[in-house]
Amino acid sequence: MEQNKSNEIVIKCPHCNQRLLDAEYVVGTIKCPRCKQIVKLEVKKVS
Repeated sequence: MEQNKSNEIVIKCPHCNQRLLDAEYVVGTIKCPRCKQIVKLEVKKVS
């Protein structure tokens, strides 16, 4: 995972490396628009 200027994590698909979203925290699943795989996301907010 990378970090962008606003302290958000850049989340990419582990199957095809498609950039999915930028977020400080996220929990759930998302379907990759490129490879159509379901990706489980769990990035916890840093206190």
